Amino acid sequence: MTSCALSKGFDQEIFSFNISASWVLTIALIVIEGIILLNEIPNLIRNIIAYYQLEYEAHDIAHSTLNYIWLSSIKIMLAFLIIGERKRIVGFLWKGQLEKEVIIDSPGSSEQNDLE
Repeated sequence: MTSCALSKGFDQEIFSFNISASWVLTIALIVIEGIILLNEIPNLIRNIIAYYQLEYEAHDIAHSTLNYIWLSSIKIMLAFLIIGERKRIVGFLWKGQLEKEVIIDSPGSSEQNDLE
């Protein structure tokens, strides 16, 4: 930095963000929910339209598209379930992470016993 003169004439300001891991997990779940819903709602509508078109034209072929309707419906229901249970999911993931840290950092861990 000194050879490029990048440190001259600039006041160094420290940017600190107080972001918790649970907040990051919450944002990640919101993004995942949004992606699932944005992909599956158009798929569900497309599959329903295809089902009724095939049902009208040929009665035997329409049953294969019914599976895709069920699959899209299940994905949408899972996305809404994640929306409703987001706090529990974050709590479960955060609790699991804390338990891992406690096991690794505990004084009686196997790694420390191996060193002695």
